[in-house]
Amino acid sequence: MGKMRHMAGRPPSFPVAELEERVARAAAREFSQHGYEATTIDAIVAASGVSKPVIYRAFGSKSKLYCTMLERFANELAAAAMESFHQSDGTMVEQLRAIIESWFAALEGRQDEWRMLNTAASSDPAVRSTIHRIRAMQLSNDATMIRSFLPELPEPEVEPIAEAVRGSLLAVGAWWIDHPSVDRHVPVNALTRMYAGVMNAPMGSLG
Repeated sequence: MGKMRHMAGRPPSFPVAELEERVARAAAREFSQHGYEATTIDAIVAASGVSKPVIYRAFGSKSKLYCTMLERFANELAAAAMESFHQSDGTMVEQLRAIIESWFAALEGRQDEWRMLNTAASSDPAVRSTIHRIRAMQLSNDATMIRSFLPELPEPEVEPIAEAVRGSLLAVGAWWIDHPSVDRHVPVNALTRMYAGVMNAPMGSLG
């Protein structure tokens, strides 16, 4: 009976992956609402119900937790778009729509991670370095797609156009996050029209 009472009093155990996911969800809410600097590990402990030692064993520090979450989310968005880019066929408009649709599908329901990624500002060198890497990855992926869709585009114009694509995608993504009742096809169609129009417009001689 003593052994049974001891076992009944033990806290339930969970797989490591489940604990890490609980921490990530709670941390995303805290970081999104309060920002990196104001969020503490104690707040994440209270929000997740996962002990501080477990969090430190899994992530090492608040900085590493934050950077891990930023990179994971950014990589998921990028992977969705790039997979669609490599697999889609049909007309240029159909391919563009498939890529944009995949990106927005990966974004849907991820308001907290989105706000973390797009409001990240910190004096922490690791956070700044992570944001720089993410931005470079986004530009590289957009440049790859632009070269494919516009093979005759002068190379010096690729990066500024990639930056414009990245900026417009982030801006419309932010708009959609702030309008959660709007169906996903609205921003997808809007961006498809815009990008297709730019790519199909006759340029003439620009000098």
